Amino acid sequence: MEHYLTGYQRMFNLIILVVSSVAAIVLMLLTSLYENIFIDEETADIALLKSMGFNKTVIRAWHFWRLFLLSAFSLGLTYVFMATAGDYLMGRLFSSIMRCKGFSFTVQPVPNFVVLPLCIITLLVVVILLVTRLADKIEIWKVRNE
Repeated sequence: MEHYLTGYQRMFNLIILVVSSVAAIVLMLLTSLYENIFIDEETADIALLKSMGFNKTVIRAWHFWRLFLLSAFSLGLTYVFMATAGDYLMGRLFSSIMRCKGFSFTVQPVPNFVVLPLCIITLLVVVILLVTRLADKIEIWKVRNE
């Protein structure tokens, strides 16, 4: 029986790879967008911090920890949702659309609790390092009307 399913397993792995890649690209673009908005709104604050002697490492750490805490909170909410209502909702969805009874999620601890958070943190670090270079160009004398 497994001989007949190998082609389907390759297709599912390819679908997982494509969907994961698209999700990673969207995550990077959204993080870049939010970071640009944060830097634009906090230009005066960043200029003030720089004039007080804070260096770019402190400013980058500030932005990183803000996005890290936001990501950790949303990841925690996702885990809570999937552990409580996700199994029920997806089971109802699969039973109504595909007429598949007895659907349940199987949680793989290493990919879900180790690999996924490490990938998200790595993406956050890369995006923040690239986008916070905009904050390096902010000077106190260029800030007006704040």
